[in-house]
Amino acid sequence: MGLELVVGIIGVAVAIIVPVWTYRKSNPKRQLRYRVEVTPLLSEGLPTKGSLQVLLDGQPVSNPQIVALTVWSDGRGDIDSQSFDAAKPLTFTVGAPIIDTISAEPSAEVHLEVEQPDKLIIRPALLHRRFASTARVIVDGVPSVQPNHVLLGVNVLPVVLTAAASAIATSRKKWRVTPLLVASATLLLGVLLLIVSLIIYAFDRQAYLPWGVTAILIMMVALLAVLIVLIVRFFGWIGRNVEARSGLRR
Repeated sequence: MGLELVVGIIGVAVAIIVPVWTYRKSNPKRQLRYRVEVTPLLSEGLPTKGSLQVLLDGQPVSNPQIVALTVWSDGRGDIDSQSFDAAKPLTFTVGAPIIDTISAEPSAEVHLEVEQPDKLIIRPALLHRRFASTARVIVDGVPSVQPNHVLLGVNVLPVVLTAAASAIATSRKKWRVTPLLVASATLLLGVLLLIVSLIIYAFDRQAYLPWGVTAILIMMVALLAVLIVLIVRFFGWIGRNVEARSGLRR
């Protein structure tokens, strides 16, 4: 009876986990986030007209500001080049003319590029799930950065911060209810029940039995779940590396 119960529990666990894993594997969340930081180069109250003139490379500017745009992947899956609608680049319209580039990442395979007069773009390419790129430019005017949403089935969402903090690290490390976390909590519950059963055993050698059996069954199921999650993550890691290498070859 005990063996049949264990086998039944394992069968139910597998019947639940396999379809969920298959769905998540075939439909990974793909999402980009972006952050905009604007730093005025002129102090408030400083006149920009009349006798005072501000020049940049010999050209007069009226309201120069530094715009730092950071874009990163915040999903579980890579974004392939076919996700770019009609092979159009992902475009961020700055809303003010770009007059100079402070820093970019020309050495990176995929990065933000400046397209005059007022755009930052990412050309169609494979964006890995750990993709991130930052560009800093000087604009003349008040910027208002907006994406063009050409990525099919991929959300491009802004991150609004009250301070210049580590937005990428914060968004990646926030607490999430994951299968591994649930399995670990279940395993902890089984250990606690086992401790309770041992305490009961010290006073009543008959009453502890239901507690002990329940604790052992819960621990077995939790250990099995942890093992399955680790195996799934291992094969997922292998799959991502194979896909990344094949994408680089393309």
